[in-house]
Amino acid sequence: MVLTAQTGNEWAVTAALVEQYIYPLLAEHQVRTVQVPRAGASQRGGIVVLDDTRSPAVCHIGGAYTLAPEMLTAGTIPQTGVPLTHVSPAANWGCPLSELL
Repeated sequence: MVLTAQTGNEWAVTAALVEQYIYPLLAEHQVRTVQVPRAGASQRGGIVVLDDTRSPAVCHIGGAYTLAPEMLTAGTIPQTGVPLTHVSPAANWGCPLSELL
């Protein structure tokens, strides 16, 4: 199984590349692919299953809740940066994944 936890801040180009190169391989081999973001600001809110399939085609880069407002409030998103600035909220990586497992 391939399990991804979206933050809601993924780049459109990332979704396009996943859909072009990764998902066709997963579909060809019938690998179960699950996409889950957090349902809310608290872990108690749980998760939302955006897709659970053995033939993935669409990489969902949004969701019920995004981490951007939380990270802006905490001051963890740079206000300016180079075009390749990438924000990885390490403290929140495991929440949606552990909910599903």
